[in-house]
Order: sequence, then C-alpha cells, then structure tokens
Amino acid sequence: MISRFLATLAFLVLAAALGVTVAGALGLLFTGDPAYIGVWAYSVPVVLVSFLIFELVRRNRRGSARSPADTPVDTDEPPVARKRRARPTPLIALAVAVAVVAAGITLIPAYTMIGRTLTNVATGNWDGNSMLTGDYQQDAVDAIAQVAGHYDFTRVTFDDDVVLAEGPAAPGADTAYFYLHRYGRAWRGEPLDVQPDLAAELFDAEAIDFSLIARLVERTIDEAMTPPGTSTYTKADVLVLDGELVARVSMTHHGGTSVMAYDLEGNELSRSGAAFE
Repeated sequence: MISRFLATLAFLVLAAALGVTVAGALGLLFTGDPAYIGVWAYSVPVVLVSFLIFELVRRNRRGSARSPADTPVDTDEPPVARKRRARPTPLIALAVAVAVVAAGITLIPAYTMIGRTLTNVATGNWDGNSMLTGDYQQDAVDAIAQVAGHYDFTRVTFDDDVVLAEGPAAPGADTAYFYLHRYGRAWRGEPLDVQPDLAAELFDAEAIDFSLIARLVERTIDEAMTPPGTSTYTKADVLVLDGELVARVSMTHHGGTSVMAYDLEGNELSRSGAAFE
C-alpha cells in the first residue's frame, strides 16, 4: 500500500516538474527573462529524481508481487501470456491536469509578453515589443506607476527592451529610486546614487501620452544623416530641461551624440550633433 502511494506521488511530482520545465522553456522564449533559466535549475533535477523514485518503486512492487505460484511448472498445457496491467486512466488524467496547472503557474510572469508577442505576430508587427519604436511604451509606464504607487517621476528613459524611470519611493518621499520595466514586468531598484532635485525636476507622467515616443524616435532616425549601415545606439528620455518638460531622442554613433528635442505635442524644439549637420 505504501509503495503504491509512493509510486503515485512520484508520478504526479514528475508530471508537475515536466510541466514546469516546458513552461520554463516557453517563458524564456517569449520573454528572454533569465529567471526562467533558474526555473530549469530546480525543475530538471526534480524530473530526474522523481522519475528515478517512480521507477525504483515500480520495479520493487513488480518484484514483490511475484510468488512461487507464479513460477511456471512442467505441464503439457501451453503457457498463458500474462496481460500487462494498464496504468489507471484517472491517474493519467490527474497527471496531465497537474502538469498543465504547474505550467500555467510558472508562466504567470510571462503572460504579458506572450500576449504582446501573439498580437504582434497576428498583426505582422515584428517590432511591436521594442520600447523605442513598438506599441507598449504606455503599458510599461503604467506598470512602473503601479509598482511605485504614483506617476511622479524626474525622468523616464526608453531603450530597446527596457524602460527606466526615476522617482520617489512614495508620494512626498525625499529619496528617489529607479524603477525598471523589462521582460513584461516592472519592479523597483535601488536608491539613485545621485539624488535629483525633486522640487525642480518632478513631473506628473500620468498626463503624458507615451505612445508619442515611437513617432519621435522614428522621425529622428529618418532625419538623421548617418551613412547606411552606421552602428548607432538610440534612446529616448522624457524629463525637465531648463524648467520645460521635453521629450529628447539621442543617437550615439561614431561621430558623437546627436540629439533632437520635442515638446509633448511632438513639435521639434531643437537639434544638435553631427547627424543633423
């Protein structure tokens, strides 16, 4: 009875571990989040150990079930083939359900990126997940604000796959932290090494339509006179400069850094750098 219980338990643990392992592969594929490599570090050993325990218990039960009566005797009658007992269908169904639930729980942090990627594929928008020219800048800022508990920031920076915001830990707090959005999720980092002047630089990001970032980046790239094939690093910032809230797109290349600044309606305020000369 105990051996049967152990075999069943090991079988279900094996199913759960397999579900987690497959989900870890999918999570890494859709998000690129290295945390899913850590998932494998736990799930793969569990798969191996639970499979070993299941096999040992199963073989032990099979051996103990044999008796002298099972030993063939000399008779003139042909031996009767023993039918192999099939594994109970309810147990198989339960194992599949356990695997699916385990996979679903493992993929919870990846649901956002999976949804975005599937939408991009369906619409043919292969650049949709880019935080520079894609479609989800506003979603990223909203996710950061949910973690921070407010929309009060001193700077919001957009890179290809990450959004970085700087702002207080809570409304009215004196210490500014950085907040990150990456892999479809947001979290708070450490306090800033150089604390900003919150009274002069803080702005309300809730009033800004951050979908304009993609348009401004594309316009800046189109107007930059860089030779084809030139390697460039592009980023965009929303921040207060000289008392005015602006969106700034910077392109760093072999000729230096070129910058275009815009107001939040998308009107150009200034440009500088070799790419615009």
